[in-house]
Amino acid sequence: MRQYRLWEPTLQSSQGPVPDLWGQVYLMSPTEFAARAAELPQGEKLENSLRPITYCKVENFLHSTQGAISVPIQQIAFGFYLRPEFLILVGAEDKLEPILEQVYPTVPSGCSPSHFLLLLLEQLISDGLPHFQQLGEHLSALEEALLRQETQQFYQVIIGYRKQLNAYHSYYEQIGDVGEQMQQSVCCKMGEEEARGWQLYSNRADRLHNHAEMLREYLLQIRELYQSQIDLRQNRIMALLTVVTTIFLPLTLITGWYGMNFPNMFALRWKYGYLMVILLGVAIVALEILYFKRKKML
Repeated sequence: MRQYRLWEPTLQSSQGPVPDLWGQVYLMSPTEFAARAAELPQGEKLENSLRPITYCKVENFLHSTQGAISVPIQQIAFGFYLRPEFLILVGAEDKLEPILEQVYPTVPSGCSPSHFLLLLLEQLISDGLPHFQQLGEHLSALEEALLRQETQQFYQVIIGYRKQLNAYHSYYEQIGDVGEQMQQSVCCKMGEEEARGWQLYSNRADRLHNHAEMLREYLLQIRELYQSQIDLRQNRIMALLTVVTTIFLPLTLITGWYGMNFPNMFALRWKYGYLMVILLGVAIVALEILYFKRKKML
């Protein structure tokens, strides 16, 4: 377990939480928290929420505020147990500790545990816009490749992007709700600066949610473009088959006529009759090809 003191910029190790002291932030593994959950009011509620963490939520209780955060971009999931005196973060230490070390130097003097949680959540969405910009560039490259007809396994690629964007869309919608609920749950205990920070956090989450929605619509447009290209190729193939059928239809008619073998048929016993039918068929086909080319159907 790791212990962070908000009033002095040092990272310390500790054997257990000290709930009586102000300004403590603890990083615990799920196993460590399970061993101490019974000591905390409503601690069992958070313990149950950690199995597993698949979405973001906040729950308000009389003595604590609890929640779970699942971040699809960094592949991080953790729970938090917040009281005015301390904050407990429950998750994989190898993933959370590097982020906490980035947040810790930015902690202002007199920072409360709820304000520290705000700084942590802001750090987790700090790379949201650059990630979306990079994803947008990938989608633009996919669209250009589609226009050049250089795409392979298009649907597999589309499904992969769709899963990512659906996850991001849900995530930013959920953390926007988390910010609003945190404002309501601890608004009477926070200062003006912290309250403004939670409001800015919610607004930023909403903008990222809108950006995710825009990329989802862009992805849908790319998919429709791909489908329109498939339909266009199918229409061209059907048009070509129709023209070919039309070209050889007169030959089929002539074959049907001369296959009836009536005694008085024209040129039936003429020695040049066979050659005449061949030349007639070739002439008909040539004229039809010339006609379809002038109509730009071939």
